[in-house]
Amino acid sequence: MRERIDRIHRALIEDPLALQKEGRLAGDAILWNLMALTDSTSRLSDAVKKRHPNIQWEQVRGFRNVATHAYDRIQLTQVANVVANDLPVLRQAIDMELGPRDRGSELER
Repeated sequence: MRERIDRIHRALIEDPLALQKEGRLAGDAILWNLMALTDSTSRLSDAVKKRHPNIQWEQVRGFRNVATHAYDRIQLTQVANVVANDLPVLRQAIDMELGPRDRGSELER
């Protein structure tokens, strides 16, 4: 999950306009990584989710469903909003759960 967030941030560094103009490859990469990230959250245990009530888990799942099944209707402003407002909170939860452990391991507790 950390790797997906890191990839999103790298794409924005490489192409700062990725979420401002349609048709940019970096924007597609960001959306793909968001879909994979939000899909990963469905495998988190209820215990992990309960430890982070500030994350609206149902909305995370809802974004994943829209991104997967209605991707042609997603607006870049929606994606930009998720990246700016929701990813930092999710990243903080991941860091709290994983701490200094291996970045490649997933949250299974």
